[in-house]
Amino acid sequence: MSVLAKTDEHNAAEVWLVGREGAVGSAAALGIRTSTLSHFVQIGGSALRIGVQDLNRAMSEIPSLRAVLHGYLHSTLVQSSQSAACSLRHSLLQRLARWLLTAQDRSDMDALPITQDLLARSLGVRRPTVSEAFRVLEHRGIFGRERGLIRILDRGSLEQIACHCYRAMCLRRDRRERAEMRRRLLFTLSALCALFEIELFAQ
Repeated sequence: MSVLAKTDEHNAAEVWLVGREGAVGSAAALGIRTSTLSHFVQIGGSALRIGVQDLNRAMSEIPSLRAVLHGYLHSTLVQSSQSAACSLRHSLLQRLARWLLTAQDRSDMDALPITQDLLARSLGVRRPTVSEAFRVLEHRGIFGRERGLIRILDRGSLEQIACHCYRAMCLRRDRRERAEMRRRLLFTLSALCALFEIELFAQ
């Protein structure tokens, strides 16, 4: 899902992507009830929904949930800042490679059901500009195009083309995922210890 910020009455620009790792409307965790941002589904799928009041109650009862949501909000701030810097400093080919790699990471799909029109809108450029960039990548054997699909055939080459911004985002995400894995491990161990004590008490 693209998160969009308006640039005028008729246009908007993508400021970050949300995938399986994230949440839409997470600013509610900060007590914010309305937002000037809009959202556009790039790749369909399923999601879970929770009301703001239920979310606030859950965060008050489960401090670790609040910590996770605040950590995610910090990650989105970093991602949008990095995207802004990327748009100013890097070529369209590099930005296109970064966008496609990020979309693949967050969807776990090799064939992305997106069009060049959507990509042009996400990257803030005209469609012919995206088409020209795709011709370069196709010539290198990185993509196979099907109707309505962009199939990544050579991810390694795409990573080489992508700018440093993609690697910087991956590094931060990997650190966050490792921290989350440690939290889950500690929770599992605590649950097992509690279960073990209950079983000992029962005996």
